Amino acid sequence: MKKNTLLLFCILLVINITAQNNRSATSVMDEAFSKAKKENKNVFVKFSASWCVWCKKMDNSINDTVCKKQFEDNFVFATLIVDEKSDKKHLENQGADSLILKYNGKRNSGIPFWYILNQNGELLADCFYTNELSKAEDKKSMIGCPAKEAEVNAFIEILKRTSKINTTDLEKIRIRFRANDYVPKVK
Repeated sequence: MKKNTLLLFCILLVINITAQNNRSATSVMDEAFSKAKKENKNVFVKFSASWCVWCKKMDNSINDTVCKKQFEDNFVFATLIVDEKSDKKHLENQGADSLILKYNGKRNSGIPFWYILNQNGELLADCFYTNELSKAEDKKSMIGCPAKEAEVNAFIEILKRTSKINTTDLEKIRIRFRANDYVPKVK
């Protein structure tokens, strides 16, 4: 009897943990908007996946001690999981795919895909920028995790428009994100 009770408890625990980690995109966004209104901040929405190296680089850059306070003081973050491999599909937030499409993205935009919304859900900026090297038909490239000089410059301009981060701190953020482009020389 004790074994059955313990087994039932473990099953319920796993179901509960999975349910908490697999919140709907609507739930994640509602919570972010509520917090943004209370704190008078914009919402930085980032689409990510467990396998995505550039998503991890972006998280590491934002959470770096050089940048973290500026981002936390200006944004509420909402991370939505998409594009997981078959064995991790359970990690995805239901409805997140449609939010990519709602705000200028395409289903194959790639990740990290991100945009910044005001407290009322109005789009302030997205991760696209004009680039002379882009495809001729749209002349826009996706920044993703900013690393290359043009990407970082576009990202900094977006931060200027959507936050109160001062010039000195924007320069620190620029330097940190440019470090993402570093490729060590092979000997």
